[in-house]
Amino acid sequence: MLSRFSIEGAIVTSAAALFTLLGIFLYFIINGNAVRAADEAFDRVLGAAALSIADTVAYEGNSVTVDIPYSAFAILGTSRLNRVFYRVVAPDRSHVTGSPVLALEMPPATGSELRFADGYFQDEPIRIAAIGRYRSDAATGEAGWIDVLVAETREARDQLAAQLAMEAAIPAATIAILAFVLIWIGIRFAFSPLRSVERSLRARSPADLTPIEGRVPREIDAFVVTLNEFMGRLGSTLDGLHRVTSDAAHQLRTPLTAIRAQSEIALEDTDPKETRRRLLRINANAVNASRLANRWLTDATLLHKLKTRRTEAVELGEQIREALTQIRAEGIYAKLLERLDLQIPETSVMVSADQVSIREMLRNLIENAFVHGAGPMAVKLSHDEHVARVEVSDFGPGISPLRHEAVFERFVRDTDKVPGTGLGLAIARDVAEANGGSIVLADNGGTGLVVTVTLPLRTALQLAPRRRSASGGQKRSSRHLLSGLIALAMVLSIAPYPEAKAQMPRDPIVIASTVSAERFAPIVEQLEILLPGIEIAYQPARSPEIAARVRARTGEEPDIVILPSPDMAVSLTNEGLAAPLNLPGIAADRHWRQELYILAHDPAIIAFNKQAPYATIPQTRLELAQLLEQSPPPLFQRIGIVNVGIDSVSYTLAYQDSLRSPLYWRLARAFGAAQARIYDTSDDLIAAIEAGRIDIAYNVPYSVITSNPNLSSVGYLHPQDYAIAVPWVAFAPKSKFHPQSRDLIAALLGAQMQPAIAQAIGGIAMGPGQPANIQSPDLGPELLVFSDTIKRGTFLDTWFHLVTSP
Repeated sequence: MLSRFSIEGAIVTSAAALFTLLGIFLYFIINGNAVRAADEAFDRVLGAAALSIADTVAYEGNSVTVDIPYSAFAILGTSRLNRVFYRVVAPDRSHVTGSPVLALEMPPATGSELRFADGYFQDEPIRIAAIGRYRSDAATGEAGWIDVLVAETREARDQLAAQLAMEAAIPAATIAILAFVLIWIGIRFAFSPLRSVERSLRARSPADLTPIEGRVPREIDAFVVTLNEFMGRLGSTLDGLHRVTSDAAHQLRTPLTAIRAQSEIALEDTDPKETRRRLLRINANAVNASRLANRWLTDATLLHKLKTRRTEAVELGEQIREALTQIRAEGIYAKLLERLDLQIPETSVMVSADQVSIREMLRNLIENAFVHGAGPMAVKLSHDEHVARVEVSDFGPGISPLRHEAVFERFVRDTDKVPGTGLGLAIARDVAEANGGSIVLADNGGTGLVVTVTLPLRTALQLAPRRRSASGGQKRSSRHLLSGLIALAMVLSIAPYPEAKAQMPRDPIVIASTVSAERFAPIVEQLEILLPGIEIAYQPARSPEIAARVRARTGEEPDIVILPSPDMAVSLTNEGLAAPLNLPGIAADRHWRQELYILAHDPAIIAFNKQAPYATIPQTRLELAQLLEQSPPPLFQRIGIVNVGIDSVSYTLAYQDSLRSPLYWRLARAFGAAQARIYDTSDDLIAAIEAGRIDIAYNVPYSVITSNPNLSSVGYLHPQDYAIAVPWVAFAPKSKFHPQSRDLIAALLGAQMQPAIAQAIGGIAMGPGQPANIQSPDLGPELLVFSDTIKRGTFLDTWFHLVTSP
């Protein structure tokens, strides 16, 4: 069966494949350049953070000190994506602060140059900046290199690299697509002459085999020439068949007419001898007609075979023997065969020809020699480097040289004395020339005729059509197999890969927070209305207890965590303990890394005793400092503050206050001068106002006031300069991810839940209507600065010194 394929389609497919491969190659180049560009951009920021930290290290009292600048992590937090880690190492390689196991593979510093490296931390790829500072102890004289290492995860870098790669790839892809379209149009235009040839052939009548005329491109000129040659051969074949038919009709008419005439006369003749004579003549004419019919059939068969030009390897010696075997089987020339001189070499003589036509040609030549030869004949096969020769010689009357060309015409005989059809030499010549050879006649020493057939020897041939078809089938099978594998790979690649933890739903979903169960109950009720079928279990606990459970990862951690301490929540998230939820439609300032989300703000207020004997309550920090600095202080031992070393929210308020105004440290000195009372919690502070032990409390979370509706003596005001609002945040622990955690946090962030959250927490709901002077810290790695042990210790030492010194 004819294997059909499209050259145009193959070229277009090849072009598409080439463009695809080039696109993949270019994408890898573009992506590599984008990654390097992103690394260069972010390395500058990472290096600046490392430099700012390194410039604060010192060697004092045989120990290393460092004061991590808030700006160092603030600039790293601008991406809103990266987690940040750091480590400071003493000259003796002991750990000073930060993550103890960060970048242990980095060699110690031997110079002050900035070094960058890639690595892994907590199973996350990170980029590390390392710098050394040589410091000496003024007291002991000891000196050495102090290493500062700062690392960040690669999310922001990967995002920038993807953006740069996309921005570069889109124009390149557009150009490639346009180029492919132009190539396709060009291919269509290039193949249009073939389509015109097709239309020309389809418009012809079946009998029209005239050559195709007109201008054609050089590239298909050979095709058109070959097609014209084919149609010429086809026309020649049809002409030959027509000629054979005409010759057959003409040549058979004479013996058939004679047979009819003789038979009619014989039927009327009464003389037995005359009747027998006429029957003999009828038989002779019948034999002649039979011989003519056989030759014509042979001629027609060979004509078809020669026009198809199908060749194969033919061994001439074997074909000579086959021809002799067929002649011997007829039994007519048995005596002549006994006197035949057959000379065939022992080595094979191979030619490229049609086996049937070669054998028929040899048989015709040998039979002609038997018919016309008067004595013994010879058949000799020989060859040289390029050609093979078959010589058939006899000792008959021969043929005059003047008639050598004429006897090759059909139905032409040298003499009518010997019976024959006049087709043997004509067929032999057609066969020899069709197979690239020739045939010549020569005298056999004046006593006969020598017929010499010359054929080219066989050389390297192309595979037979059947072999090519099998190969094509194998290729098609290979393509089908490859297509099947690609399809299977695509199916597997798009099939969802189940996450083990996500496929293990647990009921109920556990929420942990610092709010009391009574105050949190309305949130649970509202969530169960918004999310039918969900069951919520609430567990109240202190912030450090909740953080410890999340870090332990023992399976006892809650499914949702809500904390009033953003720095503690950022620390847990930075350690990789929060699950990414990727909630849509959440403003950038309400989340960090799509893992930590802001639910509400809890501003710090100034609380006061309504029965206090003061005409006015200080409205700003400056007014409060000036009031406390009066001599004698009117608020001597009548002002209260929370111990920031114990209460995490108060610590956050304290360092955030110190970052925004130097008045905070002036207030701290004023608290010491007024011998302010220090309480462990904000609740204790408010209880002291209600009991009349103090008159004013500073930096009290608004939620502490609103959570106690029974306060009769406590009033409050928002500072007029600015109010620091601590964000309440929520996240889902990664180690115990509930399948409904994402929906629940999305509901908590929705507008429908904001009133319930504000009422339960006691803070200010997210959205419009917040006071203009609210100052809220951004979620990000900058909140880790004051969690540093050295930084925290220095801050608390300074704070305690000021607030306890009269």
